[in-house]
This record gives sequence, structure tokens and C-alpha cells, in this order.
Amino acid sequence: MPSMQFAILAILALLPFCHAAKADDNALKAAFWATGLSTSRATYESVLAEILLQRTQVDFGPFDFSVNYLDVNYDRGRRVVAKGQEVNFFTNPLPSKQMAFDRQLNVIPLPVMKGLLGYRVLIVRKTDVKKFESIQNYSDLQNFRAGQVNYWADVPIYEENALPLVVGTTFDSLFFMLSRGRFDYIPLSAGEAKQTLKELGSEYNDLTIVPDIMIYYPFPVFFQVSDHYPKLSERLTIALELAITDGTLDRLFKSYFTDVLVELNSEKLRVFSLKNSLLAAPHSDTSPILVTAGTIIPSPEIIATR
Repeated sequence: MPSMQFAILAILALLPFCHAAKADDNALKAAFWATGLSTSRATYESVLAEILLQRTQVDFGPFDFSVNYLDVNYDRGRRVVAKGQEVNFFTNPLPSKQMAFDRQLNVIPLPVMKGLLGYRVLIVRKTDVKKFESIQNYSDLQNFRAGQVNYWADVPIYEENALPLVVGTTFDSLFFMLSRGRFDYIPLSAGEAKQTLKELGSEYNDLTIVPDIMIYYPFPVFFQVSDHYPKLSERLTIALELAITDGTLDRLFKSYFTDVLVELNSEKLRVFSLKNSLLAAPHSDTSPILVTAGTIIPSPEIIATR
């Protein structure tokens, strides 16, 4: 297991909900697959899941909650969740390619990350920072090659928006490839990038984040539940609707991602906005609403549809 995955497990193991209470034969099984690439996202989504279950305990009864890491790729992980034996729910964007087992996953269509996963900072070699700082328009951005994992759901977004792309087979391999010059940048979620670089340690101290430049595309994160557990789907849906209405989701989100929200308020920020036609409306039409200042530069694909 890569070192970054060990780091995520170490943090999650310290959280109160990771230590199981006495088993209750009547408790609802809620075995969560933590898919976040960084401890910040994995912890936020895990804490949110437990809060939602706790808030519905009076109406729905006891629950047996656990946080699990699966050392599998995204396709295999979804298959495991669909079976509902080892884990039975997770949070992630919808896959770009639907498999047969995806029909056994119930998607709760209420985003839990406020679109933050679609705000991408650019991780680059330190020697290339000035090149990226000189980017002024979309054509300039197209002169650089992005790096993504081949099975990630957002690979087709870069292809759709005509951004050069090189794919790797694992998340950890991307940083080796970038460091060795195989491509020019890794577009990583603004909510995960700093923590990810910190967890990588000194091995990749030649890498950094370009200031005041981001890529954005609609990329909502949803709870997805094995259809063998309809009560879990119902419980999460009701609790999430309540958390949105009473502000619980907002407060939790801000407590974990305050620093990122401050960065999104910078007047110097330039955001390259991409089209994501894989999503159905209304999620495909989402603009970068977290950006309250700065300049938004749409891709030619967005301009063509106006």
C-alpha cells in the first residue's frame, strides 16, 4: 500500500467513530469506503457520514458505523460496494463509464462537497512556476500537458476541452512522472493538494502549487449506496436534506476547507472553466460559485454553447 494511503488510514484510525462500540444485532450496517486522496477530504466525508447517521438515530434506530480503506482501483471498489458485504456506501463523483454493477448503486443526488472537487490547483515542478504564471488565456494553457490516473472520472473532461493529457496507472505514480518530466502539471483538488504534497514529504520537494491559477469544472460528489441497503439510502437522504436546510453541511464544510475558501476569494485568481457534458442537468450547468473575485476564463467549448 502506498505511503499516502497509510497516512490516510493513520488519521482515520484516531477518529472516535473508527473504534467500534459493542455490536447490536439490530443496528444498521454502515460500512463506509473512504475514497478521498487526502486525509482532509477522507476525514470530512467520513465525519459527515457519521453525523448524518447520528442525527437520524431516534427515527431509524442504532447503526454500526465503520470507516474502511480498500486497496483497489475505482472500478473494483464500486463493485465491492454494490455487493454490500465488506463496505456498503461511499462518496465520489459519478464514473465516466457506467458498468453493470453501477445499476446496483443508489446515488443520493445531493452534492456533499459544494463542487470543491472540481476546483483544481496545478501542481508543477518548481522550475516551471514562472512559465505557468505567464499563462494569460486558454490557448496558453493548452501548451502544457496535464497528468491524470487513467481510470479517474474526469479524464474525459480534459479530452472534451482539448487539454493535452498524459495518463498514469496509479495516483502515486503521477508525482514520479511529473518529477521526471513526463508531463507538466497535475490538476488536483484545491481541497486536497496542499495536504497531499505535505504527505508526500521530501521525496518530491521539487514540486509545488502554482499561485493564483485554477482549473474548474462541474464535478459534484455524491453518496452512493449499495441497493441491498435501502434503509441506509433513505436514512442518508433524509439526514442530508436536513443538514443542507439547517446549515449543518455549510458549517462542517467551512470548518474543514476555510483556507481554500479564502484562496478562492483572491482578486488575483484566474480560473479556467471547463465544460463537463457527462453530467446531466442541473449539475452540468454549475458555474464556479465559490469564486467571488478574480477572473473566470471559459473554455472554447463553453463559449460555443452560449
